Amino acid sequence: MQTRKPLKDDKELISRAQAGERRAFDQLMPPYIGAMRGKLRFMIKRRDDVEDVLQVALYRAWRYLPKFRGDCALSTWLYYVVHTCALNYFNARRPEGLSLDTSYVDGEPIDPPDLATPENTLEAMETCAQIAFRWAVLPEVLGQALFLYEIEQRSYAEIATIQSVPIGTVRSRIHRARALLLRT
Repeated sequence: MQTRKPLKDDKELISRAQAGERRAFDQLMPPYIGAMRGKLRFMIKRRDDVEDVLQVALYRAWRYLPKFRGDCALSTWLYYVVHTCALNYFNARRPEGLSLDTSYVDGEPIDPPDLATPENTLEAMETCAQIAFRWAVLPEVLGQALFLYEIEQRSYAEIATIQSVPIGTVRSRIHRARALLLRT
């Protein structure tokens, strides 16, 4: 999720932000926000909802940063915060999670020749919703590995570094995540 290596100053900024210094938090977050937004865009699709959930995730990061112990990278912890906020977003919309508005799918206008009938529109919307729900319930380490590989186009070596595991474990996690997504 992180777009750069942590700076030595990050530890100091984390400590200051944990002590309640808002300015330190504001200096700490910019390198992570793009990746947080990217994960949310992949999971949620609707730009307005993505920005809303991102704001919730940032608020929760600020609120719960004092509980961050440093057992993992800050990027991993933020990934968890974003993932949890996305799950909450989906849970809040269940069972009305599927919109029957046939003029838009995932916030994008439908091209009428591609989805000419209401049945095709509903089927496409259900497929998108199923994929989003399945992705959202993947175990954190599997979802993160797959996201980094498929969406951020990271190499196995980069993912292994981010997750602090061997490359073989990364390959296994990506394989398991794909298998879980394909299960019915």
